[in-house]
Amino acid sequence: MLLVYNNRTLIVLIRWIIALLSLSILESCADHSRLINPKELQQDCIAHHNRPCLKFNLISSLTGHDNYLFVADKKEISRIDLKAETKETFFDLKDRKTFRNLFGFLDHSPQSMVVSEGVLFVSDTLKDSILRIDTKSSKIEADTILDENILLKPKKIIVENNILYIADSGNHRIIGYDLHTQKVTEPFSVENFNSKSINGIMLNEVEYFIKNNNILWFLDTPNFYKIDLTDKSIRRINTPLNPRYSDLRRKIRYLEQNENNIFFEIVFDQKIVGYSKEENTFFDLAGCCRSYNLSNGIGSEVKLGSVLAMTIHDGIMYIAVHSGKNESLIRKIDLKTRIVTTL
Repeated sequence: MLLVYNNRTLIVLIRWIIALLSLSILESCADHSRLINPKELQQDCIAHHNRPCLKFNLISSLTGHDNYLFVADKKEISRIDLKAETKETFFDLKDRKTFRNLFGFLDHSPQSMVVSEGVLFVSDTLKDSILRIDTKSSKIEADTILDENILLKPKKIIVENNILYIADSGNHRIIGYDLHTQKVTEPFSVENFNSKSINGIMLNEVEYFIKNNNILWFLDTPNFYKIDLTDKSIRRINTPLNPRYSDLRRKIRYLEQNENNIFFEIVFDQKIVGYSKEENTFFDLAGCCRSYNLSNGIGSEVKLGSVLAMTIHDGIMYIAVHSGKNESLIRKIDLKTRIVTTL
């Protein structure tokens, strides 16, 4: 009887493994159809820069500071000189176990980065902590400023007024950490956090958010919210003017902003869409189609590819895109002209 039970268990496990492998293959095929044409981009880089495009492993996060762009993948954090458009290794992740699982063979890339007062803060989702790296020496200042006793699966991080805000996704909240007093602050009341809701609205695993003074915008799939931190009022962002985005809640990811607009990706359409804060309207920024097309040019005529990460720095949106097996490139969108080029 025990032997029969064990055999049945083994069969069930084998079926689950086959199903998971099949799903992985299907997802890989689907993602391949979303790739850009790397040869076309390389020809364009050589024509405009007299050099090939900068290549990376699969990028997980980007952030800009001064004349540099920091780029994280599963092996290293690179630093790009935006004037010379050259890259160098800033911090090697290959030998650092904090970005590997318990067995040591699955790499885990940093999920988010931000620079403040000469320090690069790195979100380490695997170790439930925030890493601090000195931008001049490339040395670790402290392994963690917050650890697993406070954080669970931290995702996006931003800094505003010396407060490091963290998407503490596993705990269904967004918390703040004062970089001067080294104390945890919360943008919402403790009661709301304990109930895992804000004014009755449930928080799922919050990954993407942005903040401007007392206004917090966050994507909590399948919802998109604007929250006034002063009076705790909440408004869900609807899309009444454009029926194409009626299924917005199921398709959007990433969240970045400049002074007037918020930007996000429509995943299946391979588009970057803008939302005007004042006019409450949506507009297409870049991305036109799922088939091969002009890789560089006006945003609405360009194929972006499968987006891996994005950030805005000095009026330019930098987008990491999947360009091949374990490879990625970085696209640039001028937010004034909407011209798309490649680093």
